[in-house]
Amino acid sequence: MRNIINHRVNLPSRLIQENWDKYSTEYVSFENSILSKPKRAPNLNYLNHTTGAYQIPRKTFYKILDRSKLAKYFKSNEGRFVETKQKVILRGSLYYPGMIKSLNVKEHCQNLFSEISALVNQLLELDRNENIVLFLGTIDCLKNYLLILLNALDHIDKRQNLVELLNRNDYENLQFTIEILAYFQFRTIKNKQIEWSPDPIKILNIHTYQNVVDKIILRAKFDSENIIRKFRECNNPQKLVRFAENIAREYFSQDTLIVSFSYGGIELPFAVNAARMIRGKTTLPFIVCSLSNYSVRNIQNISDLNDSLPSYYSENYFRQFHKILILDDSVTTGKTIQTFIDLYPITLKEIFLGVVAFKNSNRYHHLIRPFNGGINPIVLDSAIIIFPNNYTKTYKKFSYTNRSGVFDKEKQKVAALLKKFI
Repeated sequence: MRNIINHRVNLPSRLIQENWDKYSTEYVSFENSILSKPKRAPNLNYLNHTTGAYQIPRKTFYKILDRSKLAKYFKSNEGRFVETKQKVILRGSLYYPGMIKSLNVKEHCQNLFSEISALVNQLLELDRNENIVLFLGTIDCLKNYLLILLNALDHIDKRQNLVELLNRNDYENLQFTIEILAYFQFRTIKNKQIEWSPDPIKILNIHTYQNVVDKIILRAKFDSENIIRKFRECNNPQKLVRFAENIAREYFSQDTLIVSFSYGGIELPFAVNAARMIRGKTTLPFIVCSLSNYSVRNIQNISDLNDSLPSYYSENYFRQFHKILILDDSVTTGKTIQTFIDLYPITLKEIFLGVVAFKNSNRYHHLIRPFNGGINPIVLDSAIIIFPNNYTKTYKKFSYTNRSGVFDKEKQKVAALLKKFI
């Protein structure tokens, strides 16, 4: 990982189009290098379904059902799991709330807080002899719902100053709980035994968060349509563990700020700090910005970082940090990263980049769209990038999808798994 301060991240679409032979060759070369890198993190293929969900053999699940409270929890609601001939998959329709079109926002929010409360109760009373996969699935679900809640609060904040509704301690307690859940998840995977303490989740004031959300969605003028996001792209534990461990190996001084972008990259700072804790390192300060091309409809309208930050912070928060570590779930154009760098209020000395997934050689029509462009291959060579992404091949200039209308192949797998609910 090298400092990218002297390189522009986003290259203009016209430059990409006129020199596609050159850039496509460089992209393919980098993509091949990703595939050839040695795997340093635990292999979780036996634990994870292709959608990223934890899975347990069907025979094992039903064998322990009578004595396992966690198995009973998942089995008690068909929205908590999906059953195949061989496996019980520990993510159901409730895990992807926005993908259930028949429910309205109020019903989604009721389900969200109901599941958070139920999972907290399960973990407060956890039997240490529980099945390890069921424990990991429980942590995974609670962490997911808390990330959905965090994103919902940030969505509210863009339209209603959240400081007036929720004190900063409650907001930061939510972030802390997510980070600790990631820590116990990673430790359990590493040590192959349940690692857990219920103390961190005791600070969650669930009713306070619910009151804030309920007040807002009842307001007639509030646009609550997108308060619950359909799908979080970077939610595969195997990818998160491997990415976070690679970043945690690097040295960063305590005056380095981690920056990520919602919604796809919302979990990355928590995962990296969890991996740092496991290595005996201190956590780094972080902030999640709503600056993504897919979170903000017209990134051209963002003129200062205040528009993308939770209201507990301002641009002045950045002035203490001359070094930043940018984390992103996937990079194609590099425009979100470039915009953040361009808007940073002080002169930066060092910029480092970590990306979970990349593949551009099949995204030509995406890159040549006006104002899009592509990421600079020099920047790719300086970053840590672990996986190829799941995006399909484009076929025309004004569509992000393939001819079948699919953009993200992993999301398509989830939709197929949940087809009876969607």
